[in-house]
Amino acid sequence: IGLDQDRIAPPKNSKNYLKPFWGITKFNLLIWAFDRYVLKGSWTNISIDSIRENIETGLVWDYDDFNTNAVGHAYHGAMYHSIARSHGMSFLESSIYTFLGSLSWEFLWESEFPGKNDHYFSTLGGIHLGEALYRMANLVSYENSTGLRKTFGKAFKFFVNPIVGITKSSDENLDFGSFGKDHDYDFKLPLGAYHSSDDQFIMLIATRFEYKDIFQSNHSKIRPYDWFSFDARIGISDQGFRDPEISTYGILFGKKFRNGCAGMFGLFDYINSHMPERMSA
Repeated sequence: IGLDQDRIAPPKNSKNYLKPFWGITKFNLLIWAFDRYVLKGSWTNISIDSIRENIETGLVWDYDDFNTNAVGHAYHGAMYHSIARSHGMSFLESSIYTFLGSLSWEFLWESEFPGKNDHYFSTLGGIHLGEALYRMANLVSYENSTGLRKTFGKAFKFFVNPIVGITKSSDENLDFGSFGKDHDYDFKLPLGAYHSSDDQFIMLIATRFEYKDIFQSNHSKIRPYDWFSFDARIGISDQGFRDPEISTYGILFGKKFRNGCAGMFGLFDYINSHMPERMSA
C-alpha cells in the first residue's frame, strides 16, 4: 500500500450542502432497517405518533448499557462526520452535520424518548473520533495500484473508516490544507502479554498512531486535527476480549512551537475495565 505517495488534487471550490444531508439520511435508514429487521429492536417501531411524542417530550437521560452509550453512539456520530468530510465539508461544517444527524436519529428513527447522553456522545465523540478516523483512512492510497495490493488497500481503508472506504469521493475532496506532499505520522502496533491481578494470562493487542503535519516547516496555518494521536488496545484471554480502551487527542486551534504546540484540544476517551469502574469522556 502506498501511503500518500500520489499527488492529491486540491478540493473543488463549489460545495453541495445537500449531498451530506442525503448521505446521513440514507445511513440512518440503513442502520434503522438493520436494527428493525435483523436485530428486531423494539425501539425501531417508529411512526408519526412516536415522532410527535419524541418532539413533545424532548431530550431525557438514557439508561442503555455503557458500551452502547459510550462508544456505540460515538462511532455512529463518527460516520456522520465522515460522510460530511467525504463530500468536501470542512471540519466545522462536518461538526454541524454531526450535530444535526444525531438529533434526527434521536427524534425520528427511535420510538424511545430521545436520549440527551446519546446525543452528547454522538455529537462530541463523533466529531473527534470521526476526524481522526477520516484522516487515517485517507493516508492509504491505492488508486495507482493493481491486483492484491489494490484489494488490500481498499480493505484497509474500509476497515479504518467504512464511509471513506465506500464513497472514495474523499480522495477528491480532502480539506487538509497541504496538498501534493507527504504527511508526517508515526504508526506502531505493539503486541505483548501480561499476568492480571485476578491471575489470568492475557495477550495484548494495541495500536499507537500520531499525525504530525503541524510540525512541518512550511505548515503555517493550524487546522483542526493537524496534530492528533489515536490509541487503542484490547486484551484477549480464555474468557474472550478484555479491558478495551480507545483514546483520541487532537488540536482544534492554537500555536505551534519547534517541538510542540499549545492551544485548545479535543478529546475522546473510552475505558471499559474488568473492574467495576468504567470511564468515558
